[in-house]
Amino acid sequence: MINQKMRTERLFQTRKQFYRIHRNRIYFVRFILEAYEGIALIKTIDAKKGIVEIMTAPGCYDEVDAIIHDLKQSILITGPIIDLHEDCVHYREL
Repeated sequence: MINQKMRTERLFQTRKQFYRIHRNRIYFVRFILEAYEGIALIKTIDAKKGIVEIMTAPGCYDEVDAIIHDLKQSILITGPIIDLHEDCVHYREL
């Protein structure tokens, strides 16, 4: 019962994931995500290293996952990555 409640609560929370994208392509990924108004926001964490945070709106997880999957066909995108520290140096892939 508790697990079901936790899953339901997660569905209504903004999901935050970190990705590594070639720094010259961050603008393109931002442009694509912003074209789908309201489903996700992208925030650059470290432009030199290409680390971005993608914040996905509740109920839009599948759509954003599909967009990222499609973008990975033509752009080098690593992630989602975890263990991101403030200095953006330490991370590891899932």
